[in-house]
Amino acid sequence: GANPFRPGHALGGRDVSPYLPMLAAQMLSPTGPKTFMTHAHMIGHYSNIQLLNLFGIRPVVMKRSIPDMLRSFADMLETEGRDADGAYNWSILCGVPTDPSLLELGADARADFFVFHQAPWYIQFYASWFRADRAKMIPVHWTSFEEFREDPVRTISGILEFYGFADKVGLVPAAVAQAEANRKNLRFNKGVSGRGVSLLKPHHLEHLQRLASGYPDIDFVAEGLLPARKADS
Repeated sequence: GANPFRPGHALGGRDVSPYLPMLAAQMLSPTGPKTFMTHAHMIGHYSNIQLLNLFGIRPVVMKRSIPDMLRSFADMLETEGRDADGAYNWSILCGVPTDPSLLELGADARADFFVFHQAPWYIQFYASWFRADRAKMIPVHWTSFEEFREDPVRTISGILEFYGFADKVGLVPAAVAQAEANRKNLRFNKGVSGRGVSLLKPHHLEHLQRLASGYPDIDFVAEGLLPARKADS
């Protein structure tokens, strides 16, 4: 019975900052739902975490290989780069201002732009939540794409238990079966791991490693977020 809502300024976009009036309007209403749920592309900035804590919002963060994330996102760029009316989808990237010319680039040029400009967001995203969790700034529940793909019932049950809804776990199998039957309408993409290597070239992977080197306290390879350098594998 959770009420889905957007916590950001404009009810959309892919680099969300919590917006105090939106949170207050949704969560302090005496007549509104008792449970709220949101899916947001949000970096764990200090200011964001303070607002989440203020309203008792506890994040679930899913880990996935960054090359695979980029490949999946690149697929979405191809299918959702334009709205239904053919106009450019301005919210397609996370915090990277572009215009319709992005969609006119050749495949290699678009891949370069996409990786070089989008990958820093993913590196910051994971680094911010790792550090926030380690510093106990906010309760964080971690899961992974692989865990979810291999055993969605167990993964969702763990999320419910994190939120104190262990009594609802029995409802999960039927809900998962319903979602599986409706996957086409839920924007299901491929649901496999390892596809990132077919998009990323060696210079892209090197770019990812350089970005990750700015966070020496986080082992992106051990966390399954980046592939090991060939010399290290």
